[in-house]
Amino acid sequence: MNKARTVIGTHAFFFPDGAAFTIPAAGTAGRAAKPGAADPAWFDLGVSDWTAAPQNKFSDFMAPAPGARVLYDRIATAKGLKLKGKMMEMSNPTFRLLLSTLNLPLTGVGGQYNPLEGDPVLRGWLQLQQYNQANSLINTVDVFVALTVPGDVEFGENPVDVNVEADVLFSTLNTGTLA
Repeated sequence: MNKARTVIGTHAFFFPDGAAFTIPAAGTAGRAAKPGAADPAWFDLGVSDWTAAPQNKFSDFMAPAPGARVLYDRIATAKGLKLKGKMMEMSNPTFRLLLSTLNLPLTGVGGQYNPLEGDPVLRGWLQLQQYNQANSLINTVDVFVALTVPGDVEFGENPVDVNVEADVLFSTLNTGTLA
């Protein structure tokens, strides 16, 4: 990527842990099995904005120079990444996260559910496709995540926005491509 002042719009897609996929071959999505980009079961999370928040920890390495100790280096002792999204369209996965239900269908009528019956963490593959102001794809990232709703969601006179956090979990299949 060349240096440029850029506006970035992100499109987000999700594939739940444990869901069946057919591309590149039949399998079940999980930390060690990622569906192909063309698999039709990827779920479009709708209009959303995303922020990347590194979650790294460091240890300062102090060394004498020549006698007093000064900062010589910083050593990364832990690495992490939290992706924060604001979802501006309601969907079944949004209600599942918000109300901790058991699995709901990704699309269509959600049906009857029981609040707090399921896990408040939704694990799976998150794909972010990022485009610049010229509508050119500049970055695609696929990461295995733990998706949660970190706070209050207001249902009132204004359109409902749901803040979500996607903590990137370790997977050897996490990838990204800069155009």
